[in-house]
Amino acid sequence: MPAPPPDIEAVPSADMPVRHVPTRSAPTAAEQTTMAHVTRRASADNNLNALRLFAALAVLLSHCFPLTSGSDRTEPLYIASHGQTTVGHLAVIAFFAISGFLIAQSYVCSSSRWRFVLARGLRLLPGLIVVVVLLAFVVGPLISTTGAASYFSNPLPYRYLGNAALVFPVQYSLPGVFDTNPFPSVDGALWTLRYEAGFYVGVLVLGLIGLLRWPALLGLIVLAIVARHRGQGGPAVELSIPFTMGALMYLSGMPRRWWAALACAGLVLLSLRLGHFTLVGSILGTYTLLTFGLHKSRWLPDPMPRIGDLSYGVYIWAFPIQQIAVRSLGAGARWWQVAALSLLPALAAAWLSWHLVERRALALKPRRQTPQPGHAATATADSYPS
Repeated sequence: MPAPPPDIEAVPSADMPVRHVPTRSAPTAAEQTTMAHVTRRASADNNLNALRLFAALAVLLSHCFPLTSGSDRTEPLYIASHGQTTVGHLAVIAFFAISGFLIAQSYVCSSSRWRFVLARGLRLLPGLIVVVVLLAFVVGPLISTTGAASYFSNPLPYRYLGNAALVFPVQYSLPGVFDTNPFPSVDGALWTLRYEAGFYVGVLVLGLIGLLRWPALLGLIVLAIVARHRGQGGPAVELSIPFTMGALMYLSGMPRRWWAALACAGLVLLSLRLGHFTLVGSILGTYTLLTFGLHKSRWLPDPMPRIGDLSYGVYIWAFPIQQIAVRSLGAGARWWQVAALSLLPALAAAWLSWHLVERRALALKPRRQTPQPGHAATATADSYPS
């Protein structure tokens, strides 16, 4: 279940190779000119906004199966992959791959480390805080089977607020809320956000110590593969592979070739049958995804100018909305019924989250300073992929 890849400072187009910018406080004047040119084309020359929205909707669709049956075992990709993955898990890999590319770029292009930290917090936290508070203190007591007095005397609603801190294990339950549903969880999609925030910190630390470079990231991928093979690290290691691969593609300026992307896609499909799908998808699938994502297709319009960046809102709001649909339909609810009932409300909630919370929070970011003679500053523009 995806996490929100953040706001990007600039995304290169498919026909503009990405250069590796050595880690430092600011780019040179020549690089600044190049970045300014990239910025003018950033919002129009890639498919990343559309891909992230599709990934969020894929998570919504995939969750309909366990929410109605209590298990992933009825999900079509789970069956086709012999239990290796689901559509939702595949979408999570896509989110982290895109996020790795964008976060590495955001760090390199940020005019200061403080601005990088502030931008990350303003992208991730406001929408999350709102959904956590509303679920704990508005939605929860309205639909709880325990009654208001019993609900508010229980410590769970107050502990649920810890989900917004991103440092504690996710609390999935509220008193009397969805406890009779086949999958009794209030917002099961929140589990990835803690790892997303942790990877932001990892990028910051690597940048500060001068190791945010592609050889170091390649080494980290190798270490993660070894740890995964030994059964160590759990989800943190699993999700770090596509994230680091995405960052490596940005920092190395890895060429993006269609023939290579198609070959990688073929190997990913082959792994559905032969095994090791998650690992193959996290590495080769990331290459295919970003090769396509950084190329603008006329038939895949950017949804952001028309409706806003809804991917994060869909991700954090869809699960509880789907649970309400399951509760309303009662025993025997089918996956397609839940999908039909929850799609438009999830999009509406995401629209409100973007326009009332997320976009306004992002407006609080400090403006970039106009470059002065003798001083290098980053000339990039913000779009908000997450």
